[in-house]
This record gives sequence, C-alpha cells and structure tokens, in this order.
Amino acid sequence: MHIYCNFTKPPKYKFIIVVSVSDTKISFLFINSEINYNLNEENNAFIDSQVSIFNIKQYDFLSKYKSYIDCSNLHKLDYEEIFNQFENHVAEFKGTLEKDILKKIIEVANSCPLLPKVDKDIINKNFTPLSV
Repeated sequence: MHIYCNFTKPPKYKFIIVVSVSDTKISFLFINSEINYNLNEENNAFIDSQVSIFNIKQYDFLSKYKSYIDCSNLHKLDYEEIFNQFENHVAEFKGTLEKDILKKIIEVANSCPLLPKVDKDIINKNFTPLSV
C-alpha cells in the first residue's frame, strides 16, 4: 500500500506492507528507500533487520531506488485513518508479496532483537499461513 504518514518526520507518503487488520488497528511495516550505513555499531541490529526488495520485476513501482522492508518496527494506525485515505483517494493498493519475500520477513523479524515478541507473534500469525 501507499499511504500518507503524518506521524513521520517530515510527514510524507510511504509504501507499507500490511501485516494485520483488526476492527480498530492496522499493523504494518515500512518500506524504506535508503539505509544509512554510516550508523554506529549499536545499529547493526537495525541494518540486519532490513529485507531487500529491489530488482524484483513485480515491484516495479519501487524501481526508482533500492528498497528495503524494515522488520525492526511494527507500526500501528487506527483502521479509520487508513480507510479514510482510501475513501479520499489518498492511499492506494499496490499488490501482494511473493512467498519467498514473506518467508524472508518472518525469518528476519524473528531474529531481530529490536522487535518485541508480541509484534513477532503478529507477523508469524499472519504471514506463516501465506508463506507455505
């Protein structure tokens, strides 16, 4: 999906991977186009928590930059906020993920020390059935 994120600094449009949808919240991972490799050693866990998705023909809308799924943080927004973006033609659906990408997200998220267990459980619950 492509949504407007008013909670980022600065606010901007971002591509996201929807992980789960409940009656009140949507949980998702960000797709980032750049990683700052000049980070200090403490941030190795963050760098290791990125899943590369560039040079994949199915995701040609991401072809401008190298893109990475950030598995270090599961974000949550009110369902109403994203629903309103679709209703107002601000957000748009972009496609689905292939099984090998889902498996890689599960693998990277489960090994990420930055991601709380409760968020790992959400990813496993929602992506594991789709990845087999």
